Amino acid sequence: MNHLRTEIYHSFYFFAGSKPLQSKTAQYLPNQSMNTAKPPTNRCTVYYDGACPLCSKEIAVYRNWKGGEQMNWVDASRCDPEQLGGNLTREQALARLHCRDEAGNLIDGAEAFVEIWSRLRWLSYLTPLLSSKLVLRVLERCYRGFLSVRRRIHSRKISANS
Repeated sequence: MNHLRTEIYHSFYFFAGSKPLQSKTAQYLPNQSMNTAKPPTNRCTVYYDGACPLCSKEIAVYRNWKGGEQMNWVDASRCDPEQLGGNLTREQALARLHCRDEAGNLIDGAEAFVEIWSRLRWLSYLTPLLSSKLVLRVLERCYRGFLSVRRRIHSRKISANS
C-alpha cells in the first residue's frame, strides 16, 4: 500500500511539472527518477557588446542572478554571424542591446532591458510597472542618453590606444 501511495505521489508531481519531496520509501524504489523536470529548450537570447567594459560588467551581474542561467548570452563583438540569427546585423547588435524571445521576436533598447529584467528573480517584480508605455518611453530616452555617452567614452579609449 505504501508503494502505491508513493507512485501516485510521484505521478502527480511528474504531471504537475515540479519536483517532489524525497521520501524515505521513494529512495528504495527501483528506477524511480526524482528529477523529472526537463531543461528548457527555447530560451530568451540576449545580444550584447562584449567589447564595452560597462556592458560586460552589467551582463555578468545578470548572468549570475537567479534566472540568468535560463537565458542565452551572445557577445555580439565575438560571435559568428549565424549566432545573431535573422534580421539582426553585427552593427545593430553592437549599437544597442537586443534580445530575442522564445517566439523569435527581436526586441531592442529599453524594451529589451525590461524583457531581461522580467526573467531575473530580483527584478521581475518591477516588470508590470516598467512595461507601461509611459515608463518605457522614459527608459528609452535614458538609454539613448547612455548610448551617446558610451560612444564618446568608447571613441576616446580607441583613440588613446592608437
